[in-house]
Amino acid sequence: MVFAGIFRGLTRLGRRPAFDESVNEGLGVLLHGRDAFTLEVAGCGRHQVEIREMMALRGDAARRRKCVALLDLDRTGGAPRVAVVIDGTHIGYFPRYLSTQYCEWLDTWKLGRARVHCQALVHGDTGKCAVDEPEYRVKLDIEIPFKMTSIPD
Repeated sequence: MVFAGIFRGLTRLGRRPAFDESVNEGLGVLLHGRDAFTLEVAGCGRHQVEIREMMALRGDAARRRKCVALLDLDRTGGAPRVAVVIDGTHIGYFPRYLSTQYCEWLDTWKLGRARVHCQALVHGDTGKCAVDEPEYRVKLDIEIPFKMTSIPD
């Protein structure tokens, strides 16, 4: 009788689902925004060639394009970095102050393996320079605190 109670407790342990990040692997998530595009992507200056090629492939003569960006988490090395990818092209990173907050949010919701997207605005500005090619900047539309919707991927 005593052994039956012990074995019954052991079988109950195996039935509890273990929730970890693998549950959300492949899940598509879209971060909400307010259509304000206030968050500027860091490092776009180093990726101007790639951004110009991306815009030329789309035929965007208006030098302005709304699209969906993929946020790719890179935890190798020191501090975590969040790469911004549009149409398979790496175009920059989240600002550092936001990367830490974003990583904490991912860990809280166990979304480390999910594919997180957001709205992005790519726009070119010739500014005061005499060059015909615009200097492209990318801004993201993300509401803080982060809010999300699951999407088909």
